Amino acid sequence: MLATIVETTDVLIMAVDLDYNIIAINAANAAEFERIFGVRPDAGDNMLELLAGQPEQQAQVRAGWARGLRGEHVTFVEDFGDAERERPYYEVKFRPLMNEAGEQIGAYLFVTDVTDRLRREAQLKEAEAARRASDALYRAYFEHSPEALFVIAVEAEAALWSNR
Repeated sequence: MLATIVETTDVLIMAVDLDYNIIAINAANAAEFERIFGVRPDAGDNMLELLAGQPEQQAQVRAGWARGLRGEHVTFVEDFGDAERERPYYEVKFRPLMNEAGEQIGAYLFVTDVTDRLRREAQLKEAEAARRASDALYRAYFEHSPEALFVIAVEAEAALWSNR
């Protein structure tokens, strides 16, 4: 049952040994890796060798995995991939992989694509900034106008006025 869950989830899952050799990878991770890096990984492949022709991406992958391979529990959000292809944003969680004796033998990760969430958050921030700017402009006009102004908010049953 667990194997079915791991293979059918949209969460990207991978485990590597201390030399960046892939121990396990689910289908979602293999497909996404191929989409953003242009090469499809499989168990037994060395992740750094797969990216040998892409030194910038290789360095980014090495840096991301390094902390997990040092035994740290790490969570961060970052964009990954070949700039010529696509660079989605991911929330990445690294954890050390231990054997039965409690010795670290590698690291594993769980990755979720958060590109759409970050895009929506950015749009919300832009809309909020525009609303604040509009409110400030309206308030400045209302407070500094030499004419009498009335604003009647029917729904709120409130009225604002300026007697300048």
